[in-house]
Parts: sequence; structure tokens; C-alpha cells
Amino acid sequence: MEHSSTPPVQQQDNGFGNLRWKVLASDELNCRGTSHLARFVQLGALPDVNQAISDLEEAVALMPDDHPDISSRLNNLGSAFLARYQVLGNISDLNGAITNLELTIAITPANDARKPGRLSNLGSAYSSRFKRSGDINDINEAISSLEQAVGLTTDGHVSRATSLSNLGGTFLTRFESLGDAADTDRAVSLRDEALALTPAGHPEKHKRYKNLGISLLVRFGARGVLSDLDRAIDVLNLAVRLAPDHHVDRADYLSDLGTAYLRRFVRSSKVEDINHAIVNLQNAVLLSPGNLPKAGCLSNVGGAYLAQFERSGDLEHLDRSIDALEQSLSLTPDDHVSNPAVLNNLGGAYLTRFMHLGELRDIDKAVLLREKAVDQTEDADMPGRLSNLGHCFLTRFDRLRIPSDIDKALSILEIAVAITPEDHPDAPGRFAYLGGSYLTKFKSTKARPDIDLSVSFRERAVAITPDDHGFKPRFLSDLAGSLFARFEQFEDPADADSAVVMMEKAVGLLDVNHSDRSGCLNNLGNAFHARFDHSRRPEDIDRAVHFLDQAVSSAPDGHAFTSGFHGNLARSLHARFQLVRDPSDLTRSLENYRASAESTSGNPTNRFHSARTWAKLLLEYDNKPSLEAHELALSLIPRIVWLGVGVTQRYDEILAIGDEASEAAAAAIALQKVDLAVEWLEQARSIVWGQLLRLRTPVDDLRSERPDLASELEGVSRQLENASAPNHLPTSPAREESEAQMHRRLAERYDALMAEARRVPGFERFLQPRPVHELVSTARFGTAVIINVHPSRCDAFVAATNLYLILVKSLQNLRVRSEFRADRPYFGNKGDPNSAMKTVLEQLWVGVVEPVLCDLAYTNCSSRIKLPSVTWCATGPLAFLPLHAAGLYDGSNPHKVFDYVVSSYTPTLTALINATNKCRSPSPSILAVSQPSTSGQSSLPGTISEVETIKRRVANSGISFTWLNAEKGTVEAVLEGMKTHSWCHLACHGVQKSGDTTKSAFLLHDGALELARIMSTTFDSAEIAFLSACQTATGDTERPEEAIHLSAGMLMAGYRTVFATMWSIGDMDAPVVADEVYTYLLEAREGGEQTENEVEERPAAYAIHRAIARLREKVEEQAFHKWVPFMHVGV
Repeated sequence: MEHSSTPPVQQQDNGFGNLRWKVLASDELNCRGTSHLARFVQLGALPDVNQAISDLEEAVALMPDDHPDISSRLNNLGSAFLARYQVLGNISDLNGAITNLELTIAITPANDARKPGRLSNLGSAYSSRFKRSGDINDINEAISSLEQAVGLTTDGHVSRATSLSNLGGTFLTRFESLGDAADTDRAVSLRDEALALTPAGHPEKHKRYKNLGISLLVRFGARGVLSDLDRAIDVLNLAVRLAPDHHVDRADYLSDLGTAYLRRFVRSSKVEDINHAIVNLQNAVLLSPGNLPKAGCLSNVGGAYLAQFERSGDLEHLDRSIDALEQSLSLTPDDHVSNPAVLNNLGGAYLTRFMHLGELRDIDKAVLLREKAVDQTEDADMPGRLSNLGHCFLTRFDRLRIPSDIDKALSILEIAVAITPEDHPDAPGRFAYLGGSYLTKFKSTKARPDIDLSVSFRERAVAITPDDHGFKPRFLSDLAGSLFARFEQFEDPADADSAVVMMEKAVGLLDVNHSDRSGCLNNLGNAFHARFDHSRRPEDIDRAVHFLDQAVSSAPDGHAFTSGFHGNLARSLHARFQLVRDPSDLTRSLENYRASAESTSGNPTNRFHSARTWAKLLLEYDNKPSLEAHELALSLIPRIVWLGVGVTQRYDEILAIGDEASEAAAAAIALQKVDLAVEWLEQARSIVWGQLLRLRTPVDDLRSERPDLASELEGVSRQLENASAPNHLPTSPAREESEAQMHRRLAERYDALMAEARRVPGFERFLQPRPVHELVSTARFGTAVIINVHPSRCDAFVAATNLYLILVKSLQNLRVRSEFRADRPYFGNKGDPNSAMKTVLEQLWVGVVEPVLCDLAYTNCSSRIKLPSVTWCATGPLAFLPLHAAGLYDGSNPHKVFDYVVSSYTPTLTALINATNKCRSPSPSILAVSQPSTSGQSSLPGTISEVETIKRRVANSGISFTWLNAEKGTVEAVLEGMKTHSWCHLACHGVQKSGDTTKSAFLLHDGALELARIMSTTFDSAEIAFLSACQTATGDTERPEEAIHLSAGMLMAGYRTVFATMWSIGDMDAPVVADEVYTYLLEAREGGEQTENEVEERPAAYAIHRAIARLREKVEEQAFHKWVPFMHVGV
């Protein structure tokens, strides 16, 4: 602060009384303002600085522009604005400071002794504005001003120490933006010199200590030298001791000291350091004078509690961390330079909570927060922010298996590592994360380069991390995990030995109460087990059990990894039982598999596999099926194949389910629980279709009791169905992330609404899988036969007038299925396909169909006028085989299924019930689509004559007929037509996509009408669909229980009857079948020669039966590849 140099009034009177009065008033105001400012600097009372600015603004306004004291007035006003900004953080104060200080410098002569101080003030103001705006020009201006100030002062100059300290601060600020570690060296040197020039007892001495401590702390972050951190704590302690108790900056001092202790705790894991950190940081929060300073202190408190949690595992510490960080974020302006750091830290806290509790909301929130942090980061913090975001994507992929997450993790982490100097203190963590992403990729690809890169990056992380570093055990454990994975795949004993060594060292470095210890013990046990698998040495499996026992006993209650720990212990105990046959090992193995399966916070897929293994071991060793284990496994399927992810991913997740439906049913049958077996088969098959049907189910009954709940459930169901639809259109990553998270929130809300609905009296089974007595109702339109195929047994359930069990002798079904499907693509162009087909049909007759028909007494009545109808619902490999064509075609006593029954198919009994409940259209209309020539496909000239034949058939029936031929048959036109016509005939190419089954499609003029599009549409007026296209009921061999094909898609979209094909059909064969089908259907509607029962029951089934018979007559019975593909699905 500078005082007036105007002479006393009585010495001059030049006649300018008014001017002199203004100067005198300005002097008085300046003196009063600087007094208030001085008192504010000492005591920190806000009214003082407010009054100072008010007085100094008037002093400047009254002072003539050419007066020699105008520069001091401007300097004082600028200093006051800067002082208030440093407390309240208002940007207008900072801009006012710079404006006034720039004017001051412009009119201050170069030889003016006050110029260094003024330059120093201007430099501080520019530095503060840079911290707010991030404009690199501001920090460069700050350095320039402060270097000029230092250059104008000698060692004895009163302001030299201040200028040196301020200049050091600007170098630190620039380092934070550009990341040049040399700036931290310059900062420490300058502030060391400033401290040396400041005598004991000087009012600024505590501030010099504080500034030096901060510089040392930042340099530690840049170079990782522990002595810098130790010295920072020493000098910051001195700063706190010397600062007055009521000093305005005392909160900052405490915050800096707490941060230094926190950094040392993270580096060295000394418990006393985290205790000191939390005490100082909490006191800083209590003393913070405004929102912005308090936000910074709260952020530090949150970081300290998070670090304490990672050491203690106490969830209360984690909750305190999140609470403090949420408060910090709410107090930090969105455009503030510190906002990205708070976002990043809060994201880290949510990530940690997800890793311990497994709540998807937490990992989604972590991703969003860290994405925002990256978007707002433009400085040296970018490598760390990217690395943290990549870790979030990697962690979420491990839970949700979203393919884009692992792709994002790899690309982001590769960038983070590429822009991180090898000697940066945080480089080990970034190497470890990248190594983890390559390990995750390797688990899918099994490619040697991926696992080698994983090992390489994690070896680098270990190599450059000192043994006394707090993260060294974690890096060692990570490396052991990669070595363990490489050993499992490539069986190099050196990898197993190295994994054991790494894990033993990691465990040895951890305190017995460290929260990471249980995870490291688990990994050590796994390493010994892996080595045992190769060595078969008893001591290895003994040590595996020993360490896994410790992992389980030391894991906190409710930890998300506990399920995995139990599962690993169970596996090792079972392995040891197989080696030494100690019954106690088997008992404990079963107990731990059960504990793993029942752990509510574990990964659902891991729990599912534990439940299945528990069931298998009980059956293998105790010779008794476990309904409890299977019931638990089945209950987990909705969490694995979850509504919260897209349909395509759900179909991928179904691979993890395997044949659990058939295995559980087989177990129930063995215990004479036939009803339960049927219910389980229905519950665990066509899972995705079942989910879509439930979303579309009306809730009128619920509306009568809880209209509010019903309305919300309908709304959420509609949104969820739209979100679930496969979307193959390009979209931005940000929108993709936002939509995916919204999808998951909708699924969570849907689950909550369903739970609430089931608490309403009378609605306990609301939208639950149908009980067996409802499933049996399918028998009113003929017999339904469910065939369960499992390696242990093959059984058929028949729903007729009641439900009963038929034991069917075991098939060689896997071998047959493999040969049969291998031949499909070659029918008609390689060897004699009919010979292989005949063998398959004979095996189906002998092994499956004949026993069923005999038990029903259907084989005794082939001569009757009306054949009974049978709907086949097969599982496993039988889902791909033509039961409707089974028979003995040679010899003196041939038997063929079509001589005894009329055959149809259904993916599930529920689908059949829904189709049965759908009313027929009283006045049908037909949409016919033909594509005689499709780009990239063989021509289909027969499609035109096919549709012309249908058109002639309906000409006099009164049925409306619309024909979309060639270029008229676009995707949109066909979809619109399907919405307005009850019958649909598609004569075109069809394809079944094995990679992404939702892309199976009808090939139309302008593109593909994909299964995904059909799945997302409901056709209210739909009744009959004739799919005169290839492969419309082919299905997916990897997911046999899901009926992922075009005919099932039409059934689920609302059609009650679908005529389809199992594989490719001849261009000249389809018209024959179509002509006969439509002839029969039209006669049935008009009351022709069919019996009354045929018309009332299932005219479509009888129509295709008669049509195929006509085709057989035309092409000869043993031309199987021509007539066998045609089939009927539905009612």
C-alpha cells in the first residue's frame, strides 16, 4: 500500500480551490482505504476489505489523471480487489485488480522504487486469473511481470523476497498446465531464496514457509523424490505454527499440511500420516471463509477419507469421502480450474464403492464424472485423467461385458501411457492399468501378443516402483495375475513360478489389516493352484488352500469379491479332494461353492457358475440332484441376461447360461418333480423373447388396484423396449454412453416397480413365469410335446388333457446334430444329401418321435380322416432337427410321422399360449412382397409366379390384396404394409447371420429388413405370415434355447401363425407349397371340405401338412432336401 505525496494545503493556494478540495478528499479516502486494507490483511475481516475498495474507488475517481499520486491510488485499488478475490473468488474482483494494476504500471517510471512491488502485484493477479480461466497467456504475463519485478530489486530491497516468492508460484502454476518438471525446480529455488531473505519475526515469514512447502509438494508429484515430501511437511508445520490463529489464510495452511500428510500416506502407508491428514483437513473446512476455499478443502477431505478406506476397508470412510466430494463439487463453479480435479476425485470414490459393493449406478456415475473431468482438462493433468477414465471403462467391462467399454479402455489408456514421461511418479499406475486392459482383451482373444503386452506393461510398473511405495503390493499382484493367465493358456512353468514369487512378495509388503490383503492372498492362492495344475505337487495345492482360506476369512463382510474368494477356495478344495480323497475337503468345497453362489454382492455370472458347480458336485459324489442349487442358478439368469443392456449383448450373455435349463429340468425329473421341470424349462428358454413379451403385456388388472403404479410401469416398459432394440446406426460416443446409462436406470426402475407391484395383495405372481397349470392350457388346440435333451437323459413331457412324463431312450444327439448341420449348406450341390438326411430322420423316429406317438396311441390310427395335431417344443440339439419329417423310409414296414400326426413347432409354451389367445381377423387382408432380383443375390424369378398364383386364389374371396413387387418392396413400405394387413407373404431371399443373429434378415429392394427391426415392432392386426424365404427358422447353434430366427421374430411381433423354412429352399418348390396353403386357408374360412374340428382348431397346421404332402408327390418322397425345410410355427 502506498501513501499520498501531496503537500499540505496551507503551503499552496493557486486559486484552484475545487481541484485542491478533490485532492484532499482523495488523500483522506486513500488513507482510510489503505488502513482498512492493512487491517484486513492482518485479521481477515471481510467488512474491512469491502470498505477499503469503496474508499479507494472514490479516491481514484476524485484524483486528476495527471496527478503524480494517481498511480499509487490505482495500485492500492488493484491490491484491494486482488485481496478480496483471494477470499471470495469473484472473477469481477480479479478483472478489476488487473485493470487497475496495468494502469499503474503504464504510468510508473522505470526508475520508480515502487515499480517492483507494483509489477509483483500485477503478476499475482495474472496468475490468479489463469487459475480461473486456464488461458496460457495469463500465466505467461504473470511470469513476465514478476521476472521484471525481481530484476529491478537487489538483495536488500524490501520487496525482493515477495517478488521471488510470487515468481516461484507462477512457475508452479505453469507447471500444472504444461507439465515441465523444470518449472518445479525453479519454483523451489526461488522460494528457498525468498525464505532466506525473510528475517525471523517478519509478518510474512509463515507465508514464505507455506509457499516453499507447496513448491516442494508439487515437485514431489513431478519427480517422486521422497525427501521433498518430508521437507514439505516440515516447513508446512512451521507455517501453521507461525500463522496467527485468526489469520484469513489459516484454512489454506491447514489444507496444504493435510494434503502433504495425505501424499506421504499414499506413498508410504503410515497410519499416523492419514490421521494427521484428516485432522488438519477437517480443521481447514471449519475455518474456510467462502464457498470456493471450502470446496477445495472438502475435496482434500474426500481424498483423505478415500485413502483411509483403501487402507482400512471401513465403508463408513468411503461414504464420508463421497459426501465430502459431493459437497465440494456443489460449491465449485463449473468453469473453475479446479472443477476437473473434483470431478476426477469424486469419480474415483464412486469407482471404489462399485468395486466393493457392485452397484451399477456407482460405476456409471464414475464414468460420467471422469468423462466430464477429461473434457474440462487442458493441461498437464490430462495423462492422469485419461488413465483414470480408462480404468473406469475397464472395470465396467469386467461386470457388464459391453464390447465398446474394453475398446475405449484400451485406446484411452494407450494415449495416457504415450503422453506420460517414463520417470513420472504416476507412470507405474498407468502402466498397470494398460496391462490390465490387455489382460482383459486376452481373455477374449487368447492371442499371445495381448497377454505378452499385459505382462510387459505390468513388469514396467513393478520395476520403477520402490518397495516402500504404498502401491507396490498392488502392482506385484497385478503382474502375478497376468503371469498366471499366460501360464494357464501356454503352460510355461516359469510363468507359474514367477507368479508365486510376485504374490508372496506382495503379501509380505502388506500390513495384516490392509484392505488389499484379502485380494492379494486370493491371488497368491490362485497362483499356487495354477502351479499345482502343472506340477501336481501336493504342497502347491496345500498352500493354495491355506492362502485362499486366509483370503476368505480376512475379506470384509459384503465385499463384492467375497463370492469370487469363496469360489476359488471351493475349486482348490475340490482339487485337493480329487488328489487325496479327504471327505472333509469335499464337504468344505460344497460349502464354499454354496457361499459363493449365495453372496448377494458378487458378480451374477460368477455366482451362477458356482451354483451350477455346486449342483454338479452333489450329483457326482452324493448321487442326488440339488433343486436348491439349480433354483438359485436359474434365479440369477435375469441378472446375467439383464434388461439393462441391449438385445445383442443379452444374446451374448446367454452363452454363459449354457444348458442350465435342460440340466435343471433333468435334475427335477430325477426327483419326480415333473411340474417343476416344465416350469424351469419355460423360465430359462427364449429368455430375451420372454423379456420383450413381458414389456408388452397389458397391466389392466393392476390398474384397477394401483392406477398410478400401472401407469408408471407402462411408461417405463415402453421406454425400456425402445432402449432394448438393437441399434446398428452410427452414433456419437457421448450419446451412446448417455443412452446406455439411461437404459440401465430404466431397467433398475422397472425392477423396482415390479417388486412394488408384487407387494400388492393378490399380485404376488404378477408377470412371473407361468405356473404349470397355465402352461398345460396349450393342450386345448392339440397336443404339445416338450422334449428335454441333456447328456444325462432325454425326456418328453406331453401336455394333452393332463401332464405326464414319458421316458425316452438316450440319443446320440450331439454327433447327429453336428453331422446334420454340417451338411446343410451343401444340399443340392455335393454328393447325395438325401442319404445323410434319411439317417437323421430314422434316428429321430426311433429315438424320439415313435416312443411319444406310441404312448399317445397315435400310431394306431393313420387311416383316420382327421389326424391329431402335435406341437413340438424341443431343446438343445433337437431344436434344429426336423421332427415333423422323422420316420423310417425304407424296408417293408415304413413309418413316417406325417402319417400319424400334423406337426407344428413353438419356441416355448408361453409363445404358443400368446398366439392362441390372439383373435383371428374377421376380414383379413394380404400383403404380398416379391423380390425376383436382389443385389448381390441369385435371381428368384419364381417369386413373381408365386405371388400371381396367390392373387388368383384370393381374387373372388373378398380379401384385400396388396402386392409390393421389386422396387416397390422397400424396407419402410413393407413395414408399413405389415402394420395394416393381417396376412403377410414374403417371397424373397432370407439370411441367418451367425455372428450377430439380430441381423438375420429378409433381403428387400433397398436393404435388409432385419430381425432387430422386427423385434422392436408390434403388429396389432397380424395373424398369418408366410415366409417364402430361405433360413427363416434356422436358429443359432450356439444358443439353441433362444429361437433367434425370423419365424420366431414374426411370432413375437404378433403373428399367431408363421410358415417358415429350416434352411434354403428351391425357387420352384415354394410356389407349390404357397398355392396349396392359401387354397386350404381360404377354403377353411369359407367352410370347405375340412372337418369342423380342423377349421376350429388349427387350419394353418393342416394347410402346411397338406401342402408338403403335395410337394412330396411332385418331387418324390426321398427328395428330403426339397420338402423337409417347410414347417409351421405357432397356432
